[in-house]
Amino acid sequence: NVHVTWRSPFKEIFWDMDGTLTGAGANTFTTPSYEFSAAHPACSAGGSQVDSGIICTVPVRKIEFRDYEPREIARKDIMLYSMAQPDPATPNPDPKNDTVGDGWDGIPFRPRDFSGWAVPAPVGRWYNVTWRSSVQANFQKMKIVYSTKEYVQNSPVDYLSEWMGMTAAFDDHRHHFEVSVPDFNPEFNEPVSDWSSMPNMRIFGLGFNDTTQNYTAADVNDPSLPFGTHVLPEGPENTGPEKGVQMGTWSVMLGTNDIHPNSTIDAFEDPFTLAVKARECPEEGCY
Repeated sequence: NVHVTWRSPFKEIFWDMDGTLTGAGANTFTTPSYEFSAAHPACSAGGSQVDSGIICTVPVRKIEFRDYEPREIARKDIMLYSMAQPDPATPNPDPKNDTVGDGWDGIPFRPRDFSGWAVPAPVGRWYNVTWRSSVQANFQKMKIVYSTKEYVQNSPVDYLSEWMGMTAAFDDHRHHFEVSVPDFNPEFNEPVSDWSSMPNMRIFGLGFNDTTQNYTAADVNDPSLPFGTHVLPEGPENTGPEKGVQMGTWSVMLGTNDIHPNSTIDAFEDPFTLAVKARECPEEGCY
């Protein structure tokens, strides 16, 4: 009689290859229950055999948030809310409210293994992300790691169709968000080399080269886009590349369809990884 018992920090993911654990068939997944994951249409509440966790018929992936700034968010819970599509109107929870609900739930900080947060999230959804801190979603930099290459490549479904999206709603000033991926920037320490030649780019491509159109989160809601495709901040003051926005959203697609047209997944140890930096000014400096 197979069963599991969850223990802190409640980040485990079990892939039931023959269905003997979940009772829901082969290639199902179980993980501790959070409001943002329980809201997924492919997931349902499990019984005692999974310690009241959830059972999903789609893959559940561990998403790591690490190498972060500012340090004020250290040891604070990361908060997530599940959405069918990116919705900038979704309000952030009150960071002073220690309770969860209304679809939001929190994951504790991990000081060991790595310094950051490990989130078990079912694929095929958008997740609004913030922190239970006065900083909220006004991060300055972050590295996001999507699962492990071997788990993704051996997915029970076509792994090239896997995806999830992340949205962060901020209330500080942002001119743009600079995203690096392994093919462009193996060290993740310096800006993308050709960013300064594209000061008007509304979406940093890996597939887009349009420097004139203002894209929105809806344009990134496309699983066929390469990993790391994102939009510059959406907000009421986004009237020009030199201005940026106050109170907006940043949305990024974490899709496994492609990492870059000129590269392969096997070429990198962690191909599904991105580093993002929030910039208050254009690369050529503030006006």
